[in-house]
Amino acid sequence: MMVDAPTDGSQGAIYILYNGRLAPKFKVSKPRTLSLVSRALSTVLGEADRTIIDDLRSFAQERKIRLSICAIDEAAPNADAPLFDTGHMRKLYTMGEEEGRAQDGCLISTSIHSPIIRP
Repeated sequence: MMVDAPTDGSQGAIYILYNGRLAPKFKVSKPRTLSLVSRALSTVLGEADRTIIDDLRSFAQERKIRLSICAIDEAAPNADAPLFDTGHMRKLYTMGEEEGRAQDGCLISTSIHSPIIRP
């Protein structure tokens, strides 16, 4: 997270670069202890992240501070790639660079590009 606190009296901005997807993802787990524990932990940590971002959004709205959140969107290639697949990581890095440079990219916008979906 980066916070911009200008000295000219303006409200500033908060930038969040989230290394993952914000939207929850449905996934069937195998009926094995390790698989279930892994999925439960992933679900709890993801929900904690979404809650923190919701709290930051409320904080920014109350104080009229600009909030920009960049996250990996659902259109990212090969969502189920192995954990340290360098080819996949390079594609995501390239996507992030393009998004950061875009005129309407997530660093410019005040909305979340990867929507948080609440049941």
